[in-house]
Amino acid sequence: MAEMDVLQSKIIQQIRPKLQPISCQTKSCLKSSTCATEQILFCQNTTNNKLSKVLEYKNQSIVFNRFSYEFYIPNHLLKQTHECMIIAALNPHCFTIQLKQDAIEFDKFQREINDFYNELDDKQYLVTPEQIHMNLCVICADPKSLDNDKIWNRSQILDFDLNDNTVNLFYVDLGTWDEYVPINRLRHLIDCFHRHLVFSLTCRLAHISPINNDQDNLTWSTDATDQFLAVIDQVLPEIEFISFEEDGCFQTNLFVINSGQYVCVNDYMIHIKKAKATIQSTNIDDNNQTIVRSDKHCAINSNPPIHPVIALYNQLGEALQRSAAKSCPATLNNSSMPSLCISSKPLVKLIHIQINNINQKLPIIFIYYQKSILIPDFNICTLLKIINSNIDIDIIQDYAIDIKYHSLRITRECNSDIFTQIDLLVHVQSLNSIELYTIDFVRSILEHHHFPIENVFRALDNAKYAQLNTLDLFLWFTMYNELPSVSNNSIKTFEDDQISTIKRRLPFSNRLI
Repeated sequence: MAEMDVLQSKIIQQIRPKLQPISCQTKSCLKSSTCATEQILFCQNTTNNKLSKVLEYKNQSIVFNRFSYEFYIPNHLLKQTHECMIIAALNPHCFTIQLKQDAIEFDKFQREINDFYNELDDKQYLVTPEQIHMNLCVICADPKSLDNDKIWNRSQILDFDLNDNTVNLFYVDLGTWDEYVPINRLRHLIDCFHRHLVFSLTCRLAHISPINNDQDNLTWSTDATDQFLAVIDQVLPEIEFISFEEDGCFQTNLFVINSGQYVCVNDYMIHIKKAKATIQSTNIDDNNQTIVRSDKHCAINSNPPIHPVIALYNQLGEALQRSAAKSCPATLNNSSMPSLCISSKPLVKLIHIQINNINQKLPIIFIYYQKSILIPDFNICTLLKIINSNIDIDIIQDYAIDIKYHSLRITRECNSDIFTQIDLLVHVQSLNSIELYTIDFVRSILEHHHFPIENVFRALDNAKYAQLNTLDLFLWFTMYNELPSVSNNSIKTFEDDQISTIKRRLPFSNRLI
C-alpha cells in the first residue's frame, strides 16, 4: 500500500505541471480576481468603444455609385507555398480561398461591419429601387443569421427585378452568390468598408483541363467536380501561386493531406482520370518577382475589372445557352404548332429603342442564327458610341478576349441570306464580314461601360425570353419586326407591348446551375 501511495504521488507530480497552465487560463474566464466595480467598468468601456466606433463610421461618406472593389493581388507571394482556407468551390477551375495569414485581419474587419450595421437605424442607408444598378456595390444581411446579431456581407448586384423588388447578388468576400434577395436586406456601404481590399482570392488548378472536353475548359463533368470537392473537404490545404491571369484568377498548385499522405490535387485529378495535363503559359516576368497584367480594363474608376467568378458565371451562361439550343427537346419538333414556328432559317429583326426624355431612337438588330439570338458588332459599337465616341469594334473584340468569349463570324459570301435581310434594314453594304455576339455578352459589355439607357436592357431581356420560349420565337421575329415602312405610332405600340408583356428577368440559375 505504501508503495502504491508513493507511485500515485509521483504520477500526480508529473501531471500537475501540465494541468496548472490550463487551470490558470480557465480561472480568468470563469472567475475574475477583480472586484465587481472593476468588472462593470470593463464592460462599460467595451460598450463605449463599440459605440464610439459606430459614431466614427457614421461620419464616413455613403457610397452610392461604386461598381467594383479593389482586389488584393499578392504578387510577392508567387512561387511560394502558403496555408489557406477554401471558402467556396465550384469546380477545379474556380474556387475561392483566403490565406491563413489574412484571416485575423479579415475577421476584425468583418466584426466592425457587423457591429456598425447591427447598431444602425438610419433610413439614409436603406437601398431604394431607384438606386439599384447592375454591379452596384452594397452590403447585405445574411438571412440565416439572427435578427439581433446579423452577419453582413459586401456584395455586388448581378441582376434585379423591380416587379418583385429582388436582386441577385455576388458576395465578393465569400466567392458565392444568392438569388432573389429582397431589397430590404440591402444597405449602402460607407467609404472605408468599400475601400477595404477583397482578400479572398479566386483560383484554379494549374496545368489541367477537363478530360473529355476539347471545346472549352469551362465545363467539368459532375463526377470530376465531386471528386475535387471530396478531396478538399474539411481540410486546411497549402497552395502555391504559379501566376496571375488576365481574368483575375490565380493559376495554382493545391496540396492536401489525404489518408496521411501529402497529395498534390492537380496530380491527383490526373491520376484518377478526371482531368488531363496541359501546358499553360504564365504571366511572370524574367525575375519572377512581379505580375504582368495586360488587362486594359482594370482601372477602378473608369472601367472597373470584372470579378473572375462573375466572368466565369457569364461564360458558363453562354456555354449553357449554346448547349440548350443544340439539345432542343423533341417535343417541340413534334408539336402541333405550324412548322414555321420553329424556323431553322436565319431571321433578322430591327427595333428602335426610345431614349428617355430625348426625341431620339436607338436601332438594335437581332439575328436568329444557329439556334441563338445574336447581335452584330457594328450595332454594339453604335450603342457604346453614345457614351464614348472613341469606342470602336477593336475595343469590343478586346473585351471579348479579356473574358475569354468567342464570337461567331459570318461573311457575305457564305451567309448571303443574313446579309440580304440586314441590307434591307440598315446600310451595311460595305461590310463583308460581321462578328455576332450573344445577348448575355452584349449585356455584360454594356454594364461594364455603365451604359445608362434602361430600355436597351429591357429589349435584350425581351429577346432572351423569346429565345427560351422557342414556340414564340418566329412570332417575335415577324409580328414585331420593324420595317422602314412602319409608322412611328406603330413602332411605339410594338415597343410598349414587348416591354409590358415579357418578363424583365430570367432566373439566375438558368444561366449557371
